[in-house]
Amino acid sequence: MTENQIYPPSPTGLVITPLHSHFNHLAKEGRSIGPLTPPSSYELVKSLPTRPGDVLIATYLKSGTTWLQNLVYHLLECPNGPLEQIDVQVPWLQTLTKATTAEGMASPRVFKTHDYFDWLPEQWQKTKIIYCYRNPKDVFFSYYHHI
Repeated sequence: MTENQIYPPSPTGLVITPLHSHFNHLAKEGRSIGPLTPPSSYELVKSLPTRPGDVLIATYLKSGTTWLQNLVYHLLECPNGPLEQIDVQVPWLQTLTKATTAEGMASPRVFKTHDYFDWLPEQWQKTKIIYCYRNPKDVFFSYYHHI
């Protein structure tokens, strides 16, 4: 363990690193990840098989994730029924708690992520990926007004 680590690294390479004196964040390869992403989720994503029609929406924070997932879900003709709660029909890839959740979804499945491309397992790097970006100034002000 390095002097900054609180816990030993997991098999996925995640370590809990103090990035601020009051908060502990998970870090992977020196990059901070959200506190709501459990390390076990990366193992689940790695073991989750993809399907030919899978679509992955990749965005930076506050860059149009909700807008894009609504658009894609409706363009695919609502494969998992009418839109009631967007986070159920288009779940975060890293917050899936069981493989059965994703396996029970009708094709084409749509997922979203804020993770880096090189963090995705190889099978997910070969799916259809829609990357949405936004002017950094707009991201900053959107995030500022969000907090």
